[in-house]
Amino acid sequence: MVIDTNKIIAALLRDGIVRRILYYLYAIGAEVIAPREVVDEVLEHIDELSERTGKTREDILSILEEYILPKIKLCDLSEYREYLSSAVKICEKFDVEDAPFVALALKYNCPIWSNDEDLKKEQKIVKVLTTREIINSIEELS
Repeated sequence: MVIDTNKIIAALLRDGIVRRILYYLYAIGAEVIAPREVVDEVLEHIDELSERTGKTREDILSILEEYILPKIKLCDLSEYREYLSSAVKICEKFDVEDAPFVALALKYNCPIWSNDEDLKKEQKIVKVLTTREIINSIEELS
């Protein structure tokens, strides 16, 4: 499953449901992947995250490095480059910045974990699962 940047940020902000789902997926051996660039994107917001959580930058970085990133396989552009032009065409209607996530989903034929309504509704090529849908799936398995 491809995880979007907002889900990674949500896992950083609090030890809540998003982090628990990430841990659960890791524990059952489900691979969670993301474009390597998400790390840079998260780091761009580090001061805002620090302010929102009341934690220091160092604390946020520690959570990211010790608890979040080890559960996610970061993929280099070379892994999904051949799918990027198709992904850009899919995303140009709503947000071309989603293209790396869509490209990964195309390459690995897997869903994207995102609550982005445009990503979910403006294209029908890759499956997009919201946090609620993932929770419902986990509950059905239990």
